[in-house]
Amino acid sequence: MRDLVDIALDLDADARTAFLRDACADDPEALREVQALLASFEGASTDRVSARLTRVDAGAVAIGDRIGPYVLRREIGSGGMGVVYEATREDVAKTVALKLVRYGWLASPDHLRRFRLEQRVLARLEHPNIARLLDVGVTDAGLPYLAMEYVAGEPIDRYCDARGLTIEQRLALFVQVCDAVQYAHRHLVVHRDLKPSNILVTATDAVKLLDFGIATLLEEGSDADGRITGTGLVVLTPEYASPEQVRGDPVTMASDVYALGLLLYELLTGSRPFRRPSRSTPELLLAVRDEEPALPSRVAKPARLARRLAGDLDTIVLQALRKEPERRYQSVQALREDVDRYLSGRPVRARGDSLGYRSRKFVRRHTAAVAAVVLVVLALAGGVVTTTVQARRADAERAVAEERFRDMRALAGALVSDVYDAIHDLPGTLPVRATLAGRALEHLQRLERETSDDPVLRREIAEAYLKLGHVQGSPTGANLGDLGAARESFRRALALARSLVAADSTDAASRRTLALAHEAMSDADAWRGDLPQGVSHARAAVDQWRVLAAADTSRVRARYAVAMSRVKLGDFLGNPNLPNVGDRAGATAQYREGLALMHAAPPDSLAEWSTRRLLALLHERLGAMLAADGRHAAAIAELEQALAIRDGLVKERAASVDARRDLAVVHQLLCEAQLAGGDDTGALARCERGLALYESLRAADPRNAQSARDLALGLQSMHKVLAARGALAEALAQLDRSAELSRALLRSQRDNVPARRDLAHALLFASRVHATLAARSTDAAGASAHRARAAVSYAEAEGVLGELRARGPLSREDSTLLAETRVKLAAAHRR
Repeated sequence: MRDLVDIALDLDADARTAFLRDACADDPEALREVQALLASFEGASTDRVSARLTRVDAGAVAIGDRIGPYVLRREIGSGGMGVVYEATREDVAKTVALKLVRYGWLASPDHLRRFRLEQRVLARLEHPNIARLLDVGVTDAGLPYLAMEYVAGEPIDRYCDARGLTIEQRLALFVQVCDAVQYAHRHLVVHRDLKPSNILVTATDAVKLLDFGIATLLEEGSDADGRITGTGLVVLTPEYASPEQVRGDPVTMASDVYALGLLLYELLTGSRPFRRPSRSTPELLLAVRDEEPALPSRVAKPARLARRLAGDLDTIVLQALRKEPERRYQSVQALREDVDRYLSGRPVRARGDSLGYRSRKFVRRHTAAVAAVVLVVLALAGGVVTTTVQARRADAERAVAEERFRDMRALAGALVSDVYDAIHDLPGTLPVRATLAGRALEHLQRLERETSDDPVLRREIAEAYLKLGHVQGSPTGANLGDLGAARESFRRALALARSLVAADSTDAASRRTLALAHEAMSDADAWRGDLPQGVSHARAAVDQWRVLAAADTSRVRARYAVAMSRVKLGDFLGNPNLPNVGDRAGATAQYREGLALMHAAPPDSLAEWSTRRLLALLHERLGAMLAADGRHAAAIAELEQALAIRDGLVKERAASVDARRDLAVVHQLLCEAQLAGGDDTGALARCERGLALYESLRAADPRNAQSARDLALGLQSMHKVLAARGALAEALAQLDRSAELSRALLRSQRDNVPARRDLAHALLFASRVHATLAARSTDAAGASAHRARAAVSYAEAEGVLGELRARGPLSREDSTLLAETRVKLAAAHRR
């Protein structure tokens, strides 16, 4: 009941009547009760309304109360979620906008989560056109609150109309709004409720974006808050909802682009495209979903204004208001740039509907007729195909069919081996490699249906699954970021390989495929959070390679394979830079055994490129373990051996993505080891070299998920160096970018445990830097803001680490970090 009153109080008379009619359609008694409450508020002052609502929420605060260091002066806004007060911090004579969550919301975990989400959203946004978060805390009664920058201004539409601003002046303010929203998008925040009342303009013509109360963090996905509820209501203001929100589709950045289109429409014409006096809320929502808006130039008055809007401004507005998100401006920046082009007299990039689009609309309107034509074409094609197949099966054509079978098999083999391998090292070829592997797999599966008893063909299919999986999402190489699809491909390969070895245990090729499938599964399981299963697959791979080594008379390839499998097993046992079960001694033992195997190999075998690459990897792994144990000099010695080898490998294959990445990794590890040993100057040089390589790899192949994670980790290392040298602001910038990269990965790979772990580390490091800045700050407000940012980052990190623990045991390092977050959060709440 209270929520209905809260929402109704925020609406004008017409909208309130329509809202209550729809909301209480099945409950006349509730309608009468709400109307009675509203009637008692008619004509009342703001203070009386506030007092009445305060009594509904038993135990709520009153004007003059002290909330933490703030004294409440007056209520300046309220809604179903909370109340906003003007408040003063007397020790620094600062006025703030203080937002308190309502008591009733504390009973709902979802509502409380939304309030906490607003804290996290505001904490990551620092922009001149966004009202800043200054402080967070909890009242003595347990109510969470936010202290935000107080903005003395007017809603943007009223500001423009009251001053009679020109089109150019209105567009200049709109550009500031775009800057704020684009900044939020870069930080993976979708506002979801852009409307004039949430955009204030100060006396100095500065725009301030407010109210992120129902914003969405993209890496967390969409939730029900922006969708139609069971009662037919929408949490957002219906007139400012996007078509996808009305449909219940996920909210994306395109939703904010649409809202900006609505805002621009209103600023230019003084009206809203779907508002009609007689429309109910459901009718309005249907119009938002289905109706095309009228051209702004047809709505605007007087005629002189309409002529100004006709053409480019019409086109810009309608491009932003496309019903289909993918047909709008692809970013707020693109919309802003078109407005800039209009202001400078240049051609805009927005265009009207294309012939192709109109053709697709024609097909939708005339589905039956078009379908009939398609069926005729398919029938004709089907007759040709049937005739061909029958002819192929005829005895007279059997020899031709068998020859075609062999040719197709050879073609598939060439696609999945020769061509695939030839382009492996070229940057930007991931989609091509995925297509090659997928097409080859289709051909091989089609052949298998014709002859299911061919073990060699089944092994080729298993190998195709492995190559496809590596491109789809293998965490240990360049990949497209779909770990779930990769694991399914690896699982199919493993099942096929197991059946082949069970049928013939002496077939070395099948056993090799089985070992590779176990290795691939170990990566997929461990990086999804199932470390015990990952270790199990890694041990199984070692066992298979050892069987092969015993039967390999040359021993060279076998030594390489066994050593490589020991690296993987060691990683999941205890490598501190990877998901692990905490067995550092076991990990070190695996690396040393691998290194001993390689040093015992014939000298001429060490001349091979792949063998030297493995040798460098083993030195690198040992260096990382020594560094984790605090033996920095020994660690640097091992890492420098790895660096010397990798420098030579890059010189031999300068275009190799793997070689350049390997070199970047060893520079990063040397950076951390030198920093721990007290050499921050040497560490800075190493970090700069590693980051330059990571940046170039990322730029060459933006779809490569591995390069995104590498860069995120490199930025974390750089932050450590900068922080040690006292450059704390620059260190924070590195962490912000690192966190953005991890969040972007998690948007497409929710099961990516390392990316989640990386995000937690970036947040923790940022919390520590903010805490240091707070301690050093001589400005009370600045110190408070840094403490607030530290508390928010600690809270988010605790949530991320908690999710990791729910998936499986945390490593020793992560358990220590989780304990730190809880201690710091407890201290923040006591403050």
